[in-house]
Amino acid sequence: MKKEYYPEINIARGLGVLIVLLGHSFPDAEIGVFAHPVYRWGFDTCYSFHMALFFAISGFVMGGRFFRGDYDVVREIVGKVKRLLIPYLFLSYLSLLPKILLNAYARNPVDTGGAVLVLFGQSPNGSLWYIYVLFVFSVFALCCGMLLRHAGDGWKMVCMAAGGILCYTVCMWKGESVLASVYMERICKYLIFYVAGLVMFRYYERVKKVYFLPVAIVACGLVLLFACPYTAITVDYGITAILGTYSVLVLAERISAQKESGICRALKRCGDHSYDIYILSYYVQQSIRVLCFRLLGWDYLPVFLMELLLGFAVSYLFSVYVLRKNRTLKRILIGVWED
Repeated sequence: MKKEYYPEINIARGLGVLIVLLGHSFPDAEIGVFAHPVYRWGFDTCYSFHMALFFAISGFVMGGRFFRGDYDVVREIVGKVKRLLIPYLFLSYLSLLPKILLNAYARNPVDTGGAVLVLFGQSPNGSLWYIYVLFVFSVFALCCGMLLRHAGDGWKMVCMAAGGILCYTVCMWKGESVLASVYMERICKYLIFYVAGLVMFRYYERVKKVYFLPVAIVACGLVLLFACPYTAITVDYGITAILGTYSVLVLAERISAQKESGICRALKRCGDHSYDIYILSYYVQQSIRVLCFRLLGWDYLPVFLMELLLGFAVSYLFSVYVLRKNRTLKRILIGVWED
């Protein structure tokens, strides 16, 4: 099984980080502050699938290594510590002091006990939970790949799928309140999508045969319908996650076919820097929210637009012209240790 580069996956990652930025751009959304139901609609649409999409892409990227099984598990785990855990810990503790000082303006106030909770995945930086959970999933997949290295691909998928289904069932059955006490809710909720990415990698040529643009348009319409505050239709998260992820993957595949188009090149660049943008945009958006919305009391719309546009522009430019050119920053912020 040779290593291959799939440009549509990178484009999907670019689309995904733009959806994340959009979801994070609504001021004080997590405590229910919305100027109009349309904002609620946009927020709920993004949150109905965007993280499932990212975990599926992450599982896909791990797929080649997992199914080949030709790796030193200790070396790979050390690599994941460098790539994911060190940036998570550094940025979490970097965020702790200003979060405590600005608790009055924080969506999720913290105290000095948060220093211990960081080690269990509860970061004062609300966006970093994804990095922590991805680290857990990566280590889990690497260990399973090592233990199942002599098994066939079918058995590997069965074992991983069983774990993902079991965790998702526990999450839906026990509910978030119970699992949150041991910081397991998100791990249980999203493992199935990471596993789906692994499986998608194994059968990717077959998967692409069911990429139909009209179906993707219908799927996107259903996601919007289910999230609409005027319809009050309640469905399981897994349904909107599948529909939204499928829509983005199909759109990315169609865009990747137009190799010379500006949008294709732009989304590839966005995908190349998606990890950087995801991490950096939190600080840009939170600064705008606290200053403009909480302190100055600006209207909702300009704050939303500033968080969206500046959240992307500042993060991208800092990544390209500062972060990626500084060896120390690359290591501690995005876990890139190779020169």
